[in-house]
Amino acid sequence: MAEALDQSSPFLPAEIIIHILSYLQDQPLRQHTLNACCLVSRLWYSAALPLLYERPYISGNNFDKFALAICPPAQAYAPRGDLGRFVRRLDFSRLVHHLSTSTTTRFLGRCKEGLEIFIAPASGFSAVNLTTLSKCTALRSLDLLHVRKPLDLPSIKKAIHRMPNLRRLRLPSSTDILSNPHPPSKTSTSSSTNSPPWPSQLRKLEISGRLDPTIMPTFDYPPALTSLTLAGAALQPYPPSAAVVAPLNNHPSKIPFILSNPHLQQHLRRLRIPYASHNRHADAEGLPHYIPNLHYLSIQGDLIQPEFFRECALLREPLPLEILAFEQAEGFPEFSERDLREAVEAGLGNLRLVGFHESYAERLEGVEEEVEEVLRENAVWKGWERDEIERGEVEVGVYYFD
Repeated sequence: MAEALDQSSPFLPAEIIIHILSYLQDQPLRQHTLNACCLVSRLWYSAALPLLYERPYISGNNFDKFALAICPPAQAYAPRGDLGRFVRRLDFSRLVHHLSTSTTTRFLGRCKEGLEIFIAPASGFSAVNLTTLSKCTALRSLDLLHVRKPLDLPSIKKAIHRMPNLRRLRLPSSTDILSNPHPPSKTSTSSSTNSPPWPSQLRKLEISGRLDPTIMPTFDYPPALTSLTLAGAALQPYPPSAAVVAPLNNHPSKIPFILSNPHLQQHLRRLRIPYASHNRHADAEGLPHYIPNLHYLSIQGDLIQPEFFRECALLREPLPLEILAFEQAEGFPEFSERDLREAVEAGLGNLRLVGFHESYAERLEGVEEEVEEVLRENAVWKGWERDEIERGEVEVGVYYFD
């Protein structure tokens, strides 16, 4: 029957079939549809199979079948051949107790040829896996954020320093950058002058572990770094025991120590500070004095108070900052139209877009229109025509994100 269908159905070149399948790229039922396409004919099978395994959706429900296809037992018959060579994105973030370090090693070994994006599981990944990970030299993005077992920074750098294409790295929340770590050991998290170099193309870095502010002004950041995220415990007072001695609000902000680093002062273009319960208003108030070349700032919404805009209004020269985004938080950004207007007339003179997390939408009655008007008036004052703004030729105003 299959042969009869092959002979009677119209012939389509493989290039045309691949083009058709490319429209499934962002469809919610992509995997299911591609699997169905593999059953049409041998030609459709050969065209759809690489796409089916390119970025698979892996969950607890289908993990066993996926593991059998990618890492079949030695004695098993694998009629489809080595499917690991097709995998470009390997996302284990939805798995809880399905992986061990040995099975993760097998997956990385099978997929290392073309793997470009790897999101490590919370459990089932440890320092043991770094050796195999280092062989995935095509990686562009590496996400280790949720790995539970401690990984020290020198070991991570040793594993990734020969990845010429790596652009983005999320460090584990357990990876601290401290000058005096707790009892020295093989897993020490101290910064070392003898540690391997960073990948030459690494542009985006997320730090979620604890930081010792005394070493951050001279910390060795990746040479190509332009985007930094300070999440988790990054802005938490250090050492943690100090919180027992003095109230949390009495500890100085880490922002001046972190952002006074000469490399960040010169090269940082994007900064993100997502929600963390220990973040304080002081972390935002001092920002205008330490972001001389920043074009994009995304920050926990309720950290933004009138003081932030007043600091911007005191600046003699406008910052290059064009986009200011307020991320989800327990509270709400508090500022008036006057606060924003005075800041735009001074330090925020280049601001053209203000983003709000979608959770703020119901509370923005009246605020959105005020912000839009201030930004549009400023754009016109800087030389843009209102018609250009209305037609969307120049992006100006308020936007929402999730």
